[in-house]
Amino acid sequence: MANNIILASSSPRRLEILTKMGVTPKVVAPNIIEKIGSKESPTLYIKRLSLEKAQAVAANYANDFIVAADTIVLKGAKILEKPANVEEAHKMLTTLKGGRHNVLTAFTVASPGAGRKFITKVVKTSVLVKNLSAQEIQWFLNSGQWEGKSGGYAIQGLFEVFVKQVNGSISNVIGLPMMQVYNTLVGLGFQFPYDSRK
Repeated sequence: MANNIILASSSPRRLEILTKMGVTPKVVAPNIIEKIGSKESPTLYIKRLSLEKAQAVAANYANDFIVAADTIVLKGAKILEKPANVEEAHKMLTTLKGGRHNVLTAFTVASPGAGRKFITKVVKTSVLVKNLSAQEIQWFLNSGQWEGKSGGYAIQGLFEVFVKQVNGSISNVIGLPMMQVYNTLVGLGFQFPYDSRK
């Protein structure tokens, strides 16, 4: 069986997570439209996107494992997208401060070969943020680390000093839940380099 992985994402954070697992995936960014349906729940939305990303890339890589994912930040039932500007980032931080929010990642793993299987799972992590002062919010905004980030932050950066508690997988907040992806790959027959000594 083939033992190559294609990461169907241009996210450097997802690439770093897979690399930590001892594999060197090829990166192929899928070209799909990311828009939630009018009656689609956040969970169904990210499951669909994750699967569509995997299917789009799998069409050209029949003999490789595929890993795709989509992550959203939820405050209540509201999806906090990537802020378009510093004003939107300020609103998001104000919304997140002093309370809990959830980060959901849907990931899809596809097996190689003629009998290809697509397995999609959703992992949820709860994040508790301390009550931020106006000075702390401005400090974070000045860092620029809100740019291009769902919810206006990356937990592996400066924002972590504001995080009181994480319930669940922290790698899930970064963009790919390591344990669940590992278990799914193993279940589909991927061979990890357990003995990588040279």
